[in-house]
Amino acid sequence: MGNPLHMHKQCSLCELKYTPEPGYYWGAMFLSYILSAFPLMGIVLFCMFGMGYSVMASLFIGIVVAGLFYFKLMRFSRSLWIHLMIPYNSKIAENE
Repeated sequence: MGNPLHMHKQCSLCELKYTPEPGYYWGAMFLSYILSAFPLMGIVLFCMFGMGYSVMASLFIGIVVAGLFYFKLMRFSRSLWIHLMIPYNSKIAENE
């Protein structure tokens, strides 16, 4: 599978640099937090009140779930961030 933190330097088709400036993905960190915090809070609360688990057991389940999805969510939020910030160029897509 390779290194889950590895990211290509640029697009092979349009040569767009994926890291245009240092700290570019700072906003992706906030997207990742939004996309993970609320569902994880729901899982922990469901474990506590729906399943009757203790607070510590519920938090442990939340941490395990967060750990399982960490790398996928990190890659998804980076992709979402670059799609929000860089406009789509249809001319490049037509030439493919």
